Amino acid sequence: MNSQQSLVMSVPKNVAHNPIARAIERRRLQQWFTATSLEMLSTPDGKESSSLICGVAEALAIAIKTTEGWDDPEDVGGALIGAMDLALQMSQAVYRWQAQHAQTFCDALDLAIQLLCGMQPAEKLRAWAWAQQVNRKAAAEAAAA
Repeated sequence: MNSQQSLVMSVPKNVAHNPIARAIERRRLQQWFTATSLEMLSTPDGKESSSLICGVAEALAIAIKTTEGWDDPEDVGGALIGAMDLALQMSQAVYRWQAQHAQTFCDALDLAIQLLCGMQPAEKLRAWAWAQQVNRKAAAEAAAA
């Protein structure tokens, strides 16, 4: 799996009730994280990386959505939002990769994957649907501009 694939392509309804399906889903998330981390660490500075940046931003957005209303003494949400700010800066810089931020993204994605692996399937689906709604709104605004 590479970063061009969506982090949460779908949440099959049997995942909610099947422990084997949940384990497979957790493994798939870990594989996505590993592949994406390797891609981030090996992408040269200045390379056009829209699919990588958008994939990372989607994962961060879903994880950020799940932390709403949490008591967050370790500031996990702050780390995720900080990485999201970097992704937004890169998108404004015509999606050029900035290699100096690769480790920050890896650390934030590690937190995001830990959150997502611990989420209930229904929660994950709600967060994914919210992220898709935000993506559609952003695309519509970009098309109108």
